Amino acid sequence: MDVHLISIRRSGRRALRALPSLAIALLLLAAWQIYADTGHVGDDVLPSPSRVASQGWANRHDLWENTLPTLRATVVGSGRTSEELGRAFPQTVVRSSGGGAPAASSRVSMQTRPPRSSQAI
Repeated sequence: MDVHLISIRRSGRRALRALPSLAIALLLLAAWQIYADTGHVGDDVLPSPSRVASQGWANRHDLWENTLPTLRATVVGSGRTSEELGRAFPQTVVRSSGGGAPAASSRVSMQTRPPRSSQAI
């Protein structure tokens, strides 16, 4: 048998195994759409998937601007984000949710002037 043909058969089997999961996801999405469209709950509580998609497309620029810092914080880590927040808000003590020490730039600001508030991330 040809190696290429075997590869196609294997990828076809993988695709068939994914079909039940895909069908369930589409069924849940359709149920959500129908439930939201029938007016059981307001758009402010549970917007329909089509409304979420249309608003996402309409605000794609803002979404992209906020996605980049989120991905950066995820990849670089909360320690680096704490340092940046400490520089951006010098009068605020920034503590990570892990209970670590405040960022170095925040420590400097604590020595020069008393902090007004504390921001946890």
